[in-house]
Amino acid sequence: MKLYIKSEELKYKIEKLVDEVRNVFSNIRFEEFIVVCEINNMIMLRFDNMDINEISYNDLIEREKVISSIVWPDFLANFMGSNYEKFGLNFKELHTTLKKCNDSLEETKLLTKPSYFDSIEKESNKLKALIGEKLKLWEYQVHGDSVDILYFTDSKIEKYRKKGINFYPLKYNFTYKGIIKAELQAIVEETSLCEILLRYQNNDN
Repeated sequence: MKLYIKSEELKYKIEKLVDEVRNVFSNIRFEEFIVVCEINNMIMLRFDNMDINEISYNDLIEREKVISSIVWPDFLANFMGSNYEKFGLNFKELHTTLKKCNDSLEETKLLTKPSYFDSIEKESNKLKALIGEKLKLWEYQVHGDSVDILYFTDSKIEKYRKKGINFYPLKYNFTYKGIIKAELQAIVEETSLCEILLRYQNNDN
């Protein structure tokens, strides 16, 4: 597993948690980690269920509860993708669902300053410097040798690539905060992120 971070301590911490998850659920695959800069530099570890066609919705909820408890409080676990499509999440309507999450869910005070905050802050500043602009980073996604940088801007900077790093300009809207609120709500309720998203998707219908 190659990670785009310089801190050996943080690399070890992530690898140890991934191994711990895999020891409990052998059909889980680690895909990438996502640093949410605007939410206190919190890292989300993104997993995928290789046996998604063999598990039930209740299995999914229980699995996510266990994995979230393993990585919390220093990390969040993220599972969104084809897993949730299988259980009815409409990705075409996801923008509306996330907006409703933001409008409906209260702020959850679960996030503290993670132990790796300073290391991630240094990495974030290096990534900002690569494009030569003062960027308002939302998050960056690290998978293999590639890094995707998502940032907010009002200017017309086109998608940009340099040294395996892709920069994606975004217009801010409240869906970005909605996904974090939904993720934290799932932790509070000890359930799956899918459960929270489906709740607000169904309310839209």
